[in-house]
Amino acid sequence: MKVFIEKDFCTSCGVCYDTFTNVFIEGEEGISEIKPELKNKDLEDSLLKEAISAAEECPAGAIVVK
Repeated sequence: MKVFIEKDFCTSCGVCYDTFTNVFIEGEEGISEIKPELKNKDLEDSLLKEAISAAEECPAGAIVVK
């Protein structure tokens, strides 16, 4: 499964990149980004669990895992 960020929905709250540091980083203007080495890659095991948890906790619904 892959993780995506709907940047138009991101509110820069920081929950993902402050809490799920193995998957996300803070990008320009506080907008969340997926770590470059993980972009467009299928996530497995602990990274996938982090991405799913981040999607569940994102208050803006900006994180999609599919």
